[in-house]
Amino acid sequence: MPPGVPVATVAINGARSGGILGAQILATADPASAQQVRALEAGMERMVLDKVDNWKGNGPCATDSRPFSGSV
Repeated sequence: MPPGVPVATVAINGARSGGILGAQILATADPASAQQVRALEAGMERMVLDKVDNWKGNGPCATDSRPFSGSV
């Protein structure tokens, strides 16, 4: 795209990501929508952190005595 033309991209089969992006854009003009988007983002963050905790307890580092460093 030429300079000055905003572009947002999402992955193929990324309808959920596209929907979230659209909601974030619309929420800039609507405080109630912004609050809902923030709640959605907080829920997604919690889901990811729960997966990390589960992975640390059951993943390949579960039997490793070294502390989790954030990378494998």
